[in-house]
Amino acid sequence: MQALISDIHGNRAALESVLRDIEARHADKIYCLGDIVGYGPDPEACIDLVMARAQWSLMGNHDYALLHGPKGFNPLAAEVIRLTADRMRGRTPANTETCPHAAQGNCAACLAIAQPPSARWQYIESLVASHREADVLYVHGSALDPTFEYVYPDRCGPVWSPPRICELLNAIPWLAFCGHTHIPCAIASDLSCHYPQDGANLIRLDPQRKYIVNLGSVGQPRDGDPRASYVLFDERERTIEWRRLPYDIAPVAARIEAMCGIGSWCAKRLWTGQ
Repeated sequence: MQALISDIHGNRAALESVLRDIEARHADKIYCLGDIVGYGPDPEACIDLVMARAQWSLMGNHDYALLHGPKGFNPLAAEVIRLTADRMRGRTPANTETCPHAAQGNCAACLAIAQPPSARWQYIESLVASHREADVLYVHGSALDPTFEYVYPDRCGPVWSPPRICELLNAIPWLAFCGHTHIPCAIASDLSCHYPQDGANLIRLDPQRKYIVNLGSVGQPRDGDPRASYVLFDERERTIEWRRLPYDIAPVAARIEAMCGIGSWCAKRLWTGQ
């Protein structure tokens, strides 16, 4: 069984909550679909955790911006990327806060920051845009633009584009997993959209249809539910299960405000899942 995570965005507390649940569910592989950094206060720790726990990670648009500059980003998101780049290059002190359980020596989901800055930077540089296993494609954005394209479902009316969705479905083998929008959903080849927040968090996939499945976001959900989101994919049973995990938002929001300013929307949106 695969555990699929995406859009961590420097939110260590949310990631640790997800990793604990993944361990409890006995998933044998963890794949990350990108955006380890951005918005949140703990990019170094999140990179370390992904390096330690995931089989691989893809390049998200925020990871790409860390390397090449935040072109086209809103001013606050761009400033966080610049701060992260300065920290990771050693121009400003890195966040060295360790896990509160580390002294006990028995925390299976998290670890103290241990990687040298150069190892983290090299890891981000090594990320690829897409990954395929048999008839399953993994991207951050879309099949035709793996890093940057947003694939919105039908509830996002102004940006819902059936012709483009058909193009994207035609470009995938059977199933494509993505992130980027932070909105968990499954879009089928008949253009129907399934939303796990409607109450059915588990669906069985039809081998005669194609699907684009969005994991939602670990560190910054935007579907009105502030809990961290990730997916369990059972390849044998062809099932998808979205998992939602609570975490302590208050200290994360406080540290974002310390980084970005009091009242920062990067902090406020954590409370509402927007």
